[in-house]
Amino acid sequence: MTEHDPVLHVAALRVLADYTRERYNAAKEEQAAQMGRGSRLVARSPLGMQRKIAALSLTDPKPVARISDRAAFTAWVKENYPEAVTSTGRIVGSEKEVTEVLFEHAPHLITWDTKVDPGFEVAVRTGSAALGAPVAPNGETDIPGVVVELPEPQVRCVPEKDALAEVVHLFRVGKLSLDSFTHPELPDGVA
Repeated sequence: MTEHDPVLHVAALRVLADYTRERYNAAKEEQAAQMGRGSRLVARSPLGMQRKIAALSLTDPKPVARISDRAAFTAWVKENYPEAVTSTGRIVGSEKEVTEVLFEHAPHLITWDTKVDPGFEVAVRTGSAALGAPVAPNGETDIPGVVVELPEPQVRCVPEKDALAEVVHLFRVGKLSLDSFTHPELPDGVA
């Protein structure tokens, strides 16, 4: 038996984690190509009681709206819904300049930041996602800086709480092997 090397242990776990993460992501992509949006599959143990190991599902995302051009959207809201915009002053001069000049009405030392009310933005994004196109609370549809997109579906795998024990058991009884998770050529070049 070899002496336990904690550095090698950490390094080996990292290498295995990276490799299995890559293989997991590739396997999910392959599975996604075989599934329809919103479908769900269950992985079960091939042994006796057919224990559930995990559920795989392909999401069926709904359209989402996002602000693609913050400046254009803010300008449009400022013009069409001024009550949904706030502006705050920001001092841009040095403390000494501000102290000496501010009370003498030096507007060049102040700049205004304009920001859309977060609740209004949520209302625009929610309404736009529901409609499938940019839309304002009053029904106006010509809104700059807003896009509606349909996200790509994703495969999700949700293991059962006792899945690790079942998978380890499948390895121990020979129903799973490391070779089944690797390419035909092993990483060290041995076939």
